[in-house]
Order: sequence, then C-alpha cells, then structure tokens
Amino acid sequence: FAKVGYYLNSNNRVEAMYNYFGSQQETDYVMQIGKYGETPTIGVKGEMQGKPEGTKYNHNAQFRYIAKNLPVNTDLEASAYLQSFYTVYGYSDFFQNGGQSTIKSAKKGLRLNLNTPFNISQNVEGNIIYGVDYLNDITSQPLVDGRTWVPEMDLRNLAPYAQLQLNLLKHLNFKAGYRFDNVVVNVDDFQQLVVASGAGGDYVEGGKLKFNANTFNTGLRYSKLDYFKPFVSYSQGFSMIDVGRYVRSATEDFLLQMDLEPVIVNNYEAGFHTHAGIVSFSGAYFISTSKLGANLIANADGVYEIERAPERVAGFEALVDFFISEKLPIGANVSYSE
Repeated sequence: FAKVGYYLNSNNRVEAMYNYFGSQQETDYVMQIGKYGETPTIGVKGEMQGKPEGTKYNHNAQFRYIAKNLPVNTDLEASAYLQSFYTVYGYSDFFQNGGQSTIKSAKKGLRLNLNTPFNISQNVEGNIIYGVDYLNDITSQPLVDGRTWVPEMDLRNLAPYAQLQLNLLKHLNFKAGYRFDNVVVNVDDFQQLVVASGAGGDYVEGGKLKFNANTFNTGLRYSKLDYFKPFVSYSQGFSMIDVGRYVRSATEDFLLQMDLEPVIVNNYEAGFHTHAGIVSFSGAYFISTSKLGANLIANADGVYEIERAPERVAGFEALVDFFISEKLPIGANVSYSE
C-alpha cells in the first residue's frame, strides 16, 4: 500500500494511491463430503487437486484532484480509479472432467463531485452537493483450463446525482437528494459449459441488458435541545440480481427474455438522540420494504429463474453511553430485526 499527496497551492491538491493484495492457500487437508442429516462435511488428510486456491492478485489504484474556493465558493473533487482482480476457487467434480472456476474482473471509473454552499438569510443556509459517477466493470468466470462458465459481461453505469442540505433557524436540518442510474450490460454469444451430468453445451445468444433506476432520499432533524433531538428519514437504494449465475445457466435466447428490472428498496427510519449529564442515549426504529425481490430459484433442469416476491424487514436499535470521565466512556447497544 502506498499513498502520496501534494499541495499545488493552498486551494489545490493532488493524491495518488496504490494497493496490492494477494493470497494463496496450501493445505494438507481436503474436504470429505458428508450426508445430509447424518454426517457432517469435514476436513481429512489428503492432496488437493488442481492449482492452489486464492486471490492471485488484486490491484487497486486511485488518483484524486481536490480544488477549493472555485467560483461561487464551490469545492470540487475529481477522482479516477481502477481495479484488476483474479481469484481461483477449489477443484470441483461438478464440471465434466473436473475443473476449477475463477473470477476475472477489471473495473475502472470516474467521479466528479462538487459542493456549493449558499446563504439566503440569517436563518436559511445550506449547500448543494452534485456530480456524476461512471463505472465500467468487465467480469467473467472461466475455468483455469480456459473453458467458459460465465462469459465476459461488460457493465457500464452512468449516474448523475444531487443532494440538498438546508439549515432552517439554525436548528432544523432538512435534506433531500436524487440519483439516476443508467445501467447497460453487454453479454457476448457463448457456448454453455458441459457439466459432469452431461447437461449443457447449448449455444447461447448474447444480448444487451439494460435498466434505469431512480432513487430518492429525504430527512429532517431538530437539534436545538440536547436532551431530545428527534429525526425522521426516508431513502431508497437499488440492487440487481446475480447476473453471472443467471447467465451461466441460460439456454438459447434465454438472455433476451431476462427481466433485469432493479430491486428498489425503501428505507424508513425514525428516532432520537438524548444527552444529559454523563449519559448519552440513541434509539431508532426502521422499516425496509421492496415490491420486487431478486432471488434466483433453480428449476428441475438446473436453469435459474428470477423469483419476484415482496420483501419487508423491520427492527429497532438502541445505544447508550456513560461518560464516567473524559478518558473512560462505557457503551452498550442492542438491535433487533425481523
């Protein structure tokens, strides 16, 4: 790991970072498969088949440029990053003549982020954070001998966003934001991998999978009273199915029928913070809901189908801190969800 930064002047700075990680497993034990309900799977003395498992390399690099006090008192941060990743999994008889799967992934991206403060009056001030993200992720899952299990998938995501933060009467804090994600995944034509059972080998037509996701957030906090600072918030996030698992079991023109509609998750939270004397207490209740789930269910032919089912998670969490002295705080927390 290495990181270096340099101030061009008092308002401009550049930074560069590089990180490398690698791991390899060598063991005298192999897995002995158990029988469901009778014996467990355990490790026994034996010789591993195939190549050593582990992450052969994981390169990460980032370059950042930071500028302050631009026109209208705006701060700017621009960054470019990349990752190159390769890992090898254990030997499996699942494949015809056995084999080891791998993950090869190359990511690169750009982010432009700006922060512009404003002051409408003595009692109304705030800032706007806005910018755009771009990500290109090219990932595949071949076997170490070159056979294709998951073909190369080329994902591109362009996402502009904006976030408003507003302070009213100095103690009422309001925020609201919006992000638009445009996602496109290109998959080439490929020959399906043959497994030990003899299934597979079909020619699969590739295609372009795409979707848009609109997500919002808003929140309100009152912070005048130390002994009671309530807040409420609403935010959205999105996820997508495991495209690689779906693609590797696809047949013929199955990809063209794929439903890649994103899973939008709605998060609601309400709570408060209290500070009195040596005691600080926080409590919150939250609910997360989604109209569409993204579970993958294998049918009788081993082909994965998308299960679109509503999901709901609710729970609470509480945290209490006792500041016996400046050097000896004691804390405890509890959380529960269902």
